[in-house]
Amino acid sequence: NSIAEVLEISNILDRNVNVISGGELQRVAIAAMALKKGNFYFIDEPSSYLDIRQRVRIARFIRDLSDSSSIVVVDHDLLMMDYMADYIQILYGSPAVYGVVTHLQAAKRGINQYLSGYIEELNIRFRDKPIVFNIGRQEETIRDINILSWQEFSVKKGGFTLDISPGEIKRGEIIVILGENGIGKTTFIESIAGKYSKKITIAYKPQYLEQRDETVLEFLRDAWIYEKQLIQPLGIQHLKNKKLKELSGGELQRVYIAKTLAQEADLYLLDEPSSYLDIEERLELGKIIRDMLAFRDAAAIIVEHDLLLATSLAHRIIVFQGKPAIHGITSNVLSLEEGMNLFLESLSITMRRDQESRRPRINKPESRLDNEQRKQKKYFA
Repeated sequence: NSIAEVLEISNILDRNVNVISGGELQRVAIAAMALKKGNFYFIDEPSSYLDIRQRVRIARFIRDLSDSSSIVVVDHDLLMMDYMADYIQILYGSPAVYGVVTHLQAAKRGINQYLSGYIEELNIRFRDKPIVFNIGRQEETIRDINILSWQEFSVKKGGFTLDISPGEIKRGEIIVILGENGIGKTTFIESIAGKYSKKITIAYKPQYLEQRDETVLEFLRDAWIYEKQLIQPLGIQHLKNKKLKELSGGELQRVYIAKTLAQEADLYLLDEPSSYLDIEERLELGKIIRDMLAFRDAAAIIVEHDLLLATSLAHRIIVFQGKPAIHGITSNVLSLEEGMNLFLESLSITMRRDQESRRPRINKPESRLDNEQRKQKKYFA
C-alpha cells in the first residue's frame, strides 16, 4: 500500500494491466520490481512515458530503494540520471555495430566527460565536438514582431476544462510548455492549431504518430531537399525504403520531426518531440530546431518533459497547473527564469547550473545549495 501510494497507482490497482496507460504501466512495473526482495535491481528506462513531476517522484523512489540494495539504471533523461546516480558508466560506439562500456566514474565527472565527447583517462574521443548548453543566451534571434497573439479563452473536452491566459509569440522565439500529464498541454496545442490556422501558416507534429503503410521516402518526398539541414542530422537517410509501420519509436519520431520542420510555416507546434529519442538525439534535436527556425524566420511552441532539452530551447515558458483530467490553467507567457522558478517550486526541487558544462543540475535534497536556494526562493539559479 505504501509503495502504491508513493508511485500514485492506488486508484488503478483493480484495473486490468492491458487497459492502463503507458505511464501507469511504467509505475506498476517499477512497483512490481520493488516489491521483490533483491540485493540488486536493474531498471531499464524508468522515465519513459512519465511527465516531469512523475520522473522526479520515481527518481526519489529509486534513490530511497538504493539505501538497502544496489541499483543500475539505464535512462535517456540526463537530468534525472544525474539526480539519481552516484556513479556513471558511459557507453559509446556505433549503433547496431559495436559498443564499448567505460569504467565507473563519479556522476558529475562521468556526465561532463560524456558531454565533452572525450574520456580523459583513456585519451579517447568518441564524438567530434562537445555538447554545449546556451541557457540564458542572448535572444538575438528574436524579432520584435508578433507572429500570433491570443486572448483569454477556455476549452472544454468531456469532463475536462482548460482556462487559457492571453499571450503572444514573436518571430524567432521558442516557447516551451511545462506541466504534468492530463493537464491540457496537447489540448492547448490543438486549440491554437485549429483556431489560428487561417490567420498564419502552422506546421504541427502531434504527440501520437501514425504508423502508415507508405515508405519513408514517399512520406518525406517534400523534405528530402533539406538533406543537409534535416535528413542527415536526424539520421534517417538509411530509412528511406522502410515503411513507416516498420520503424521503431525513435525512428518514427525523427521522421515526423523532419516532415514537420520541412514545411514552410510561420509557427511550428511540436508535441513531445524528444519521446523515444536517446540522449545524443535529444541534444542534436535542439540545434536542428533552432537552425530551422532561424532559416524560416519562424517561431515554435514545444511541449516537452525533458527539462534539460526544455531549458536549452526555451526563450520563454508557459506553465500548466491545476488538477489533471479535471481542470487545467495556463500561466502567462513567462521569462525562462520566472517560468522555471514557478514550475520547480511546484515540484519542490531546486536546480543550479554546472560550472564546467553549464548544464542544469537538480540539487540533492537537503544539500547546502538546496537549502540556500529555497530560503532565497530561487528554485532555478
